[in-house]
Amino acid sequence: MASRTSRGRKPAAPRPPLRILRPGEDGLARNEAATGPLLLTHLFDADECAGIIRLAPEHPLIRDTLVHPVEGYRHALSYPIPLAKDTRWLFERVWEGIMLANEAFDFRLTGIMDSLLVVKYPRGGHLGWHTDFSDLATSARKVSLSIQLSPPDSYDGGALQFSDMGVLPFSHEQGAGIAFPTYLSHRVTRVTRGSRWVMLAWAFGPVFR
Repeated sequence: MASRTSRGRKPAAPRPPLRILRPGEDGLARNEAATGPLLLTHLFDADECAGIIRLAPEHPLIRDTLVHPVEGYRHALSYPIPLAKDTRWLFERVWEGIMLANEAFDFRLTGIMDSLLVVKYPRGGHLGWHTDFSDLATSARKVSLSIQLSPPDSYDGGALQFSDMGVLPFSHEQGAGIAFPTYLSHRVTRVTRGSRWVMLAWAFGPVFR
């Protein structure tokens, strides 16, 4: 007669033995590009960058774009730029940059998530350590793209910094884009002079597995 604890239960499937594999022993392909950011130079020219900065205040200002707001975590002004007839060229250029970077990342991408976001970091502006990949709506994000709009001599500080990697060379170049997997931890250091303007975009796709 079966006991109360085992009645009606199927016997557990045997577990495979524990194995500790050294790098290269698991037979899985490696993708070193997916572990760091990539720099895309000359994605926009100086006149286009200036035009985007002028365009931003024509759209509603939002002060917090975090899924879970944290006081003091971010100090910046954000202007969402939706897809429209006069902004389609922006989305097309951004998508071109993302797809170029994805030749290295090799993620399955579907499109650009939400509006583009133009962000102004004024003097004292900053953003704490975070990733762009979280729960809720951001769980489908795969690639982030940060595009430098300000001339490099117009501000001090405000560096996009990655944990264990520091600041990328030439990342302050006007019109350059930095593409990176959304799971990389990064921050924006405090602006000490002037204002730093950037445009942000996120590409989404089937969830990571």
